[in-house]
Amino acid sequence: MTTRPPEKARAASRLLLDTWCEEKLEAAVDDLRRRIGGMADVAFVFVSPDWSPHLAELVEVVQIGLRCPHVVGCSAAGLVATGGESESVPGCSLLALRLPEATIRVEEWSANPERWPERPVEGSAAVLLGSPVRLAADPWLVEWNKLYPGRPAFGGLASGGMDPASMFLFTEKGVSDAAALAIHFGGAVRVLGVHGASSRAVGFPYVVTGVHGNSVLSLGGMPAYARLEEVLEDARRKGGDGLLKQGALHVGLAASEKEPGEVVVRPILGADEGSGALAVACQPRVGQTLSFHLRDPGRADEVWRRELEGLARRAGSEGPVAGLLFPCLGRGTGFFQSPDHDAGLLADLLGRFPLAGCFANGEFAPMGGRLQAHAFSVVGALFMADGGASG
Repeated sequence: MTTRPPEKARAASRLLLDTWCEEKLEAAVDDLRRRIGGMADVAFVFVSPDWSPHLAELVEVVQIGLRCPHVVGCSAAGLVATGGESESVPGCSLLALRLPEATIRVEEWSANPERWPERPVEGSAAVLLGSPVRLAADPWLVEWNKLYPGRPAFGGLASGGMDPASMFLFTEKGVSDAAALAIHFGGAVRVLGVHGASSRAVGFPYVVTGVHGNSVLSLGGMPAYARLEEVLEDARRKGGDGLLKQGALHVGLAASEKEPGEVVVRPILGADEGSGALAVACQPRVGQTLSFHLRDPGRADEVWRRELEGLARRAGSEGPVAGLLFPCLGRGTGFFQSPDHDAGLLADLLGRFPLAGCFANGEFAPMGGRLQAHAFSVVGALFMADGGASG
């Protein structure tokens, strides 16, 4: 009796840069089905906001054309494909995955904490798509890390336009009112993640000595505003005030005191000289280490290269089956002064493979042993068919 070898994982991606056209989408989906050799197990779809009136038709075309049980996606202010990034354009980026030996579970997290899941879903890694309108990131992260301690997860927040209605999530059931979608992968698939920051530390690290809500009141026993002024004055003396004028200064909070070099970067929302407080886009804690960070394209390029080289070593010789990429809206051509930086470097260092994604309003990746929400970074998730541990 001859034993048939297990079927290999397959993937294909397509980028459509156009306004809604059902015929062109059908042709693209037919091409994807031919390239993966049959039905898909999950399809990731990222669409520009102008496609939103046609989401029902889009989901139907993708699900029927790929004979696919799971369709997940979100709105996108910019689209990502193999080796390239398309900013502020109409269109759609698609990734079809055929993973015969894998398990896939889609979990919807409500905006209402009382309806959050109480039991973990099977899986060894997850891809996350979040709604910047509905998701309260900090309390959600606390709950996620309780329910899935140590589970690697990677993704981003939907983007779109200035209108909140232009930012949305969807599944095969249509537009989702969930705050977040978690797509859990298990079985014979390994998900490897990569995260690249955009900033470098300036000045000295300080211990947070006073907080109120999302405001830092004091750093190292001095008003936080006074510490900020010290950093600004030092930058002016060194001729770096040009970047400061661009609003490029942020805070970095230690993800773990055991690894002080790992910091979660968040924007400064405001500063009050009278009270000495700084409002930041997170919930700081007394005793946490805080440093000021300056967005720097040269440093961002250096970090992304280093992280991708490390990822290539982890991936091994076989290479990825496919991937997803989520660069922050704050990166792209305006930041690097050249197009396709993040997706292009990924292709240069790990090869050209099926890839889809979108520019994100914030990114998710582990740091300090926990899932964290990041800003002004880039996050990737690569699907490997060689077994082994995700991470």
